[in-house]
Amino acid sequence: MSLIQVKSRDFDGSIKYCCIHDLLRDLAIQKAKEDNFLVVYSHPDCDQQSLSKARRVAVHHPDCDKLMMSQNLRTLLCFHGKALPNCSKQKLLKVVSNISLERIDLGMFEGLTQLRYMCLKGYLGDKYSGRDDKYGKRYLEKVIGTMNCIQTLQIDLGTRGQTFNTYNFLNCAWSMKTLRHVWTGSRRLELPPSTELSNLQTLEAVTTNESWKTGLPHLPNLRTLCLENKSCSWMVVADFLGTLNNLISLTLRGSFLGDIFDMRKFPFYQNLQSLRLWYDNSEETPSKMATDVFMLPPHLIYLQINCCHFQQDVMPVLENLHCLKSLTTCGVNKTHRKIRCLAKGFNQLEKLWLYNITMLEDWEIEEGALPTLRELEIYGCEKLCVPQGLRHLTNLQKLTWRSASNEGKENEIRNLCKHVPSLTLNYL
Repeated sequence: MSLIQVKSRDFDGSIKYCCIHDLLRDLAIQKAKEDNFLVVYSHPDCDQQSLSKARRVAVHHPDCDKLMMSQNLRTLLCFHGKALPNCSKQKLLKVVSNISLERIDLGMFEGLTQLRYMCLKGYLGDKYSGRDDKYGKRYLEKVIGTMNCIQTLQIDLGTRGQTFNTYNFLNCAWSMKTLRHVWTGSRRLELPPSTELSNLQTLEAVTTNESWKTGLPHLPNLRTLCLENKSCSWMVVADFLGTLNNLISLTLRGSFLGDIFDMRKFPFYQNLQSLRLWYDNSEETPSKMATDVFMLPPHLIYLQINCCHFQQDVMPVLENLHCLKSLTTCGVNKTHRKIRCLAKGFNQLEKLWLYNITMLEDWEIEEGALPTLRELEIYGCEKLCVPQGLRHLTNLQKLTWRSASNEGKENEIRNLCKHVPSLTLNYL
């Protein structure tokens, strides 16, 4: 009855987020409180007696540092960045989420040896980087090092404080044999060669280590990897990728990606479903990834290519990926003025994003191309003329075109896309 609606899906079609009506939410909170399943602290007059018995607490109000919570508390969710309740006495706590690192006493985590899930956000700051007290990085490393049951560790320190040495931050995590999922947000941790985590399934985001030349990390069950290469040759990285048998999602960032672009030699070649490539090359020289060696895994569902400067139009090659449902190209083909989508090409593609293809002038869409496309976004393609083939995209449900030159194209786009329910034209 659509009481619960899907808000967002992952690349493989699995559900990421759901949403509910506000009246249904109020009813759910009331029933959860009656059954002692969950208590939401949203105002100072919240029932303290219910809080003292609750096993799960969601905090939506900043004045919570003096809350008296049950010693049987299992889950603490925080949705603000100010003071936090002291949960050091809740020894059975298993889930701590959305905790801000700013202005909190890290001593609240002492003794929480039963934690399974931990999500920390915010910014410690350079002034805390070398401190051993309960506000410093070293103290946080010490506390996390005692959590022997952690399975999911998510730490997002933001982008501020570039002098903060995050590459050696939380190296104690690599000794946790129970780890299954690790996210580090915009900061990348350095993955040492001696790492051996047989249970690890998700690793985002890490960087290579010069010492990989003497030994490689051993992560036999890894399924999701986001790796940035700054210090190793891609031959070493290729040796590491050759040890991953179960990988289904891979993100690679660095220069000279062409050295390992032919993925047929990797054991995950037939299983990989999601691939993101970030080619860091400030000189914008042509990539080694010419179309004649464009050997991508055949069962890709999601593909994102950033700043890869190909020698030819890659659309005729990519359209042969018959399982592809989502394609994002950003800053590619900067020297090419035309791309072409052939009839019956991209027969499963549902989402297409074209970003910052600065020299692109003409996009030819043959009749019968992109038959299942539902969402199209064009951003920063200033020289692109309105593709007449847009009229052939009969299943298109959403078109977003952001460009500084849209003002003279608006009427033409609207005439071609009368069949599109959601049409957004923005001027940058």
